Order: sequence, then C-alpha cells, then structure tokens
Amino acid sequence: MYPPHAWKSFLVMLLLVAAAGLGWEWYCRTRGWEISYSPL
Repeated sequence: MYPPHAWKSFLVMLLLVAAAGLGWEWYCRTRGWEISYSPL
C-alpha cells in the first residue's frame, strides 16, 4: 500500500521531468542544434 500522499510526490516528479524536457528542447533551439532526446 502506498501512503495517501504518494501520488502527489509522483505528480511533482512528473512535472519536474516535463519541465526539464521542455527546458532542454528550448536550450537546443536557442543554440540552433538538432533536437535530440538522447543524452548522447
């Protein structure tokens, strides 16, 4: 059983991941790079 607040922690983590993805895409676009979702 998960504690009642577990979904909130999951939601926050999901939002952080989404924000990081959008930030990386914006960073690449401002540099004129090809957008790649691979860390390499």
